[in-house]
Amino acid sequence: KSLVQFCSNQEEKNLMDELSKIGSTSYERDVVNARRSIVHILEDFPSCRPSAELIAQILPRLQPRYYSISSSYRIDNKIVSICCVEVDYQSSKSETNKYQSRRIKGVATGHLASLKVGDKVPIWVRRSQFKLPFKTSFPVMMIGPGTGIAPYRGFLQERGWSRLKGKEVGFTCLFRR
Repeated sequence: KSLVQFCSNQEEKNLMDELSKIGSTSYERDVVNARRSIVHILEDFPSCRPSAELIAQILPRLQPRYYSISSSYRIDNKIVSICCVEVDYQSSKSETNKYQSRRIKGVATGHLASLKVGDKVPIWVRRSQFKLPFKTSFPVMMIGPGTGIAPYRGFLQERGWSRLKGKEVGFTCLFRR
């Protein structure tokens, strides 16, 4: 709604006004369902020239992205592995063909995908309460959907390391989707 006043073209101003009505068919179809961000909207409305300060106020705050560690520190205490799926897809053109389709990339996974071998990324590791049983002889059954398999990969490495060290390791089963 705050962008409408910055459109100098009357037709764009009318379209922007219609899009600004949360819950309207246009908003649902052309913003929510089309997964359009403020950047996409500004690209589609070239006469809309808000101040950088207003754009900074409108943009949602970027939240930290947490990933589960998928490696055991016992295998290599200098490497932290994660499992992720890169978000990278082409959005569909709006049903009314007013707005173009766009390539959508995930902020975190897009950055990770752009890295080369040897590049370094600052990370913050937080302690997890998700752990294997203390006794390695206890059986373990794990169920991991999609990238939810990450901690289980580390658990399997941990159980393998325990076995190599001569410890009794109980039945270990992993189901994944």
